[in-house]
Amino acid sequence: KINELYPNPEGTDSGHEWIELFNSGDTNQSLDAWVIEQATSSWSVAYSFPGGVDIGPGEYVLVGGEEVPDAWLSTSLSLGNASTAPDGVRLVDCTGDATVQDTVLWGDWGDEAEDPIYDDLAVQSMGLMPEDGLSLGRYPDGIDSDDNEADFSTNMTPTPGRANEAGGGDE
Repeated sequence: KINELYPNPEGTDSGHEWIELFNSGDTNQSLDAWVIEQATSSWSVAYSFPGGVDIGPGEYVLVGGEEVPDAWLSTSLSLGNASTAPDGVRLVDCTGDATVQDTVLWGDWGDEAEDPIYDDLAVQSMGLMPEDGLSLGRYPDGIDSDDNEADFSTNMTPTPGRANEAGGGDE
């Protein structure tokens, strides 16, 4: 699952944005031939996992810019600030039929969705865009009802590569 996002760091976003993945299953998951796609108006590949990357049960993988400690590097990671709601990221298994495993959309809840990007249920449920320096994340980790508004808390204290903490500003 896409577990936590940091789309709007304080100051410059370049090199500081990140996405955290979490294995909520009970077996190892290979990420060979998997990609992360990002969208502000259409989907494009932001990161391709190299061969040999596995994520164990209850483990995290952090994908981020060159300024993010302990992250897999992705110089093209640019998550967007939901100025033309929604923005999004999705995790795609490109073996076989390119199956979308998880999608997260975010924006301002009062904004009318302008762009033709959709979540796993082919709708535009959105988590709320966090304030500068705060994150958007699942709590508890890995919870997924396929409703981004219900699954994601906003304005959380960022916890890259470890368990999310309760206490987002929307709770």
